[in-house]
Amino acid sequence: ELALAAQVFENTREGVIITDANERILRVNRSFQAITGYSEAELLGDTPRILQSGLQPPEFYQALHRALKEHGHWEGQLWDRRKGGELYPARISITQVRDAADHPTHNIGIMADLTDARRAEARIHNLANFDAVTGLANRTLFESRLVDLIESGERVEFVLMLVGIDRFTAINETLGHAAGDRVLAEVGERLRSSLPAGTTVARFGGDRFLVLLMTGEAPGHARRVAEELVARIVPAATASLAPFPLSA
Repeated sequence: ELALAAQVFENTREGVIITDANERILRVNRSFQAITGYSEAELLGDTPRILQSGLQPPEFYQALHRALKEHGHWEGQLWDRRKGGELYPARISITQVRDAADHPTHNIGIMADLTDARRAEARIHNLANFDAVTGLANRTLFESRLVDLIESGERVEFVLMLVGIDRFTAINETLGHAAGDRVLAEVGERLRSSLPAGTTVARFGGDRFLVLLMTGEAPGHARRVAEELVARIVPAATASLAPFPLSA
């Protein structure tokens, strides 16, 4: 049983750390060393504070120690720091070991590195909410922001603009879809950089873009912005993509 427990300790994918009642590190497994970048020799006799990122306030650790004292267990997520200085998100579970007299003797921590999981979540979020070609919001995210704005209950002035690229089909048919994607990306970037802060720009689909512009009370503001967009996008695009002029 001892041999089996030793094999489980060393080969589990989660990082495992054992400290004494004063939080001095007694043992860490291979996964813990791989996650943190520290060897066991570097950690022995130190405390888990060596991993602290500085992002959690003192109150966070006060609550952690209070939970261990009152319940003998704490579980949650935090940011730690590897030996090389890189920050990483981790899920930590700490259990306090007590003797027959109910005095704490050890703490056992199990840690999972959430870096890959967070990256996967970010990729899923981007795929669900952003256009892969232009990097702009997609139709789903645009509609969500528009609904939030309408349902906020605040009195707001806004304008919706639909921007299309003339003869875009000809670009795809004669120069190929890769060239068409470059045109979409370039036009999307020019739209984004030309509009005021707080404006939502999205690719609606095909060669069409949507703009959600907050206008305030200024009369004629939306028209002036639209005219400036055409003036700033069309000449440059026409010069670089002749003989396929663009208009918005």
